[in-house]
Amino acid sequence: MKSYLSLGAFLITSTLLVGVAAVSAQPAPGGAAAPAAAGRAGGRGAAGPLGGPVGTINAATATLFASSCAGCHGTGLEGGRAKSLFNKEWLGTVDDARLTNAIKNGVPNTEMVSWSANLTDDQIWQMVTYIRQATATANPRPPYNDAPDGLVIKSEKQTFKVEVLTSDLYTPWGLAFLPDGRLLVTERKGAIRILDKNNVLSAPVKNTPVPHVQQDGGFLDIEVHPNYAQNGWIYLSYSEPQPGYAAQMAAVATLQGKVGSQVTASTSARTALLAATFAETRNDAAIRQSVDALAAADLTLALARADAFAAIQAGTAKLSAAQLPGFITAATATGAAGQPPSMTVWVRGKINANNEWTNQETIKRFAENLYTTSGTHFGSRFLFDTAGHLYFTIGERGQMTNAQDLSIPLGKVHRINDDGSIPSDNPFVNTPGAVPSIWTYGHRNPEGLAWEPGTGALWESEHGPTNGDEVNLLIKGHNYGWGVVSKGSQGGITLTSAPGMDDPIVYYTPTLAPAGMTFYTGDRYPAWRNTSLFVGGLAGQRLMRLEVANGKVTHQEEVFNTFGRVRDIIQGPDGLLYIAVAAPGASLPADTPGKIIRLLPQ
Repeated sequence: MKSYLSLGAFLITSTLLVGVAAVSAQPAPGGAAAPAAAGRAGGRGAAGPLGGPVGTINAATATLFASSCAGCHGTGLEGGRAKSLFNKEWLGTVDDARLTNAIKNGVPNTEMVSWSANLTDDQIWQMVTYIRQATATANPRPPYNDAPDGLVIKSEKQTFKVEVLTSDLYTPWGLAFLPDGRLLVTERKGAIRILDKNNVLSAPVKNTPVPHVQQDGGFLDIEVHPNYAQNGWIYLSYSEPQPGYAAQMAAVATLQGKVGSQVTASTSARTALLAATFAETRNDAAIRQSVDALAAADLTLALARADAFAAIQAGTAKLSAAQLPGFITAATATGAAGQPPSMTVWVRGKINANNEWTNQETIKRFAENLYTTSGTHFGSRFLFDTAGHLYFTIGERGQMTNAQDLSIPLGKVHRINDDGSIPSDNPFVNTPGAVPSIWTYGHRNPEGLAWEPGTGALWESEHGPTNGDEVNLLIKGHNYGWGVVSKGSQGGITLTSAPGMDDPIVYYTPTLAPAGMTFYTGDRYPAWRNTSLFVGGLAGQRLMRLEVANGKVTHQEEVFNTFGRVRDIIQGPDGLLYIAVAAPGASLPADTPGKIIRLLPQ
């Protein structure tokens, strides 16, 4: 799920966005004030064939674009999860009527949904005007830089050079250092790689678990036990297909193959009977023959079904006879190649001298009735504290009501012992019906955790809905509101704050899709030491630096914005920052090219 806009203000970096006001709860102390909206009266004018409508837009349209569209298309129309609106080839072939229809009714087989329920016809027309005028007068945000090695960047307090350590990765997700300085990297497609101190990347570690790679799912975070030198434990989170599902779907495929031909035979026999019955010259012998053929075909079909059902039942003892028909219906509709129910699982294991994953133990796996075909919001970031407790996150899997239900682990931050057992001082350990591992709740999709040096405070980042991404300061047992309140736009939620629910320290509108985060505590960048919280952003390819003091963010800066989707950032044993990035795009398969970079002070 690293950073997007400066706190409390929508920073305008191009003429496109001049006049767009920030949508933020409060400006940061010392932060920039939101620029005034440049209001202009406007109305609907005539449109050229492809040149865009004539006329002006009102100031609210820019803000409306920021809150409704920028989360996918980018604040500067540069694209991200969705298509860049600076795509001249696309815009040159789409007239205003088609562009209007796309906004109003959505585009089939894409993530472009219909906005007819959220925008009036006039607002949609204003949006078309805005897109046409903006693309004609403004420059897009800096494009993706696939070769940043050696690039020198001067940020507010630190000049550094970008060093590419490896470009041979696919969708890197989690980073963790071994005590000897080697770097563990997870690839979402289901691999653990090891980058040595000479920047040589290992082959994938053998015998690792097989994840279900779906949308956001796959291999997720990785962490090394604080006492790794003594116990060798490495912790891994990933999206797991429901246990037994593979056998179930194989059995469904058997059902489809075994029964399919018999269905055809039965249909043919039934057709023959009807033909004989309604023939111009009635032939009783032909009718009797057709009846016998139909009966035989139906009997064979029934037996085939019974045999296939028995095969499914044998392949999964988890299904009762009463559950079986419903499963058959659902699985057959999905097809043998359909998406299985899945859930985040946490395990630990060891990597031996032969580059093999061994000694795996399950640390946390939730009940199978919680597994869902949703491909979103798996979490999962985890972090050890100084006492050896493991904190881990999991999203609400696309069902926001889960986040407020203490009997369900989804949409929560959890705290367990290193072996998966429950600490006796957890906040809900004695609450009837509550999941005892819950530490905080009311989260949407948390993908960042970091300890603040000096205070020991736990910070968290999470994805909002359409806008409203959050950075939170976590307090034991507190509720962070998702499902009831949001700073973003979510159907069914009208409140931005509520009693008993903690507001975010900062939030982002438009979205930044925050992921990994870390406080810098080393001495290689002295001006960043202890007070700088780095947050990576999937949207906008951004790395943000937040200055933190007394539980507040006092200032923010964008460190860079062109090297790809920033998934994770950690501090290495050498005191340098290491960052996992992946190429941006509207479609994000598991084989999206990625790299590891580090920042060398200059």
